[in-house]
Amino acid sequence: MRTQITGDTRRVTVREWDEEGQRVITTSYMAPFDGGYVRICDNRNYPQVCEKLASTGNTLHCGDRESLVEVIRREYRRAKDATRRENARWARG
Repeated sequence: MRTQITGDTRRVTVREWDEEGQRVITTSYMAPFDGGYVRICDNRNYPQVCEKLASTGNTLHCGDRESLVEVIRREYRRAKDATRRENARWARG
């Protein structure tokens, strides 16, 4: 799976391509300009994001919008590492 994480002055976008490179999953995140809770950009509402980019747990916070890209990259890596560990645990049977 290929992943691209990009940011601009308003939001950070995570794009993930499937194994064949056909399907793209896109998720955008935002935070207040002077820092605060990280939220998912949604058409209807803006739910808060938790650690490892999860929907439950400890709420993710960033110091300012400029640090949002680093926060999302760190939490994306943490989420993928946790998934790999869990998959390896179950693969041992």
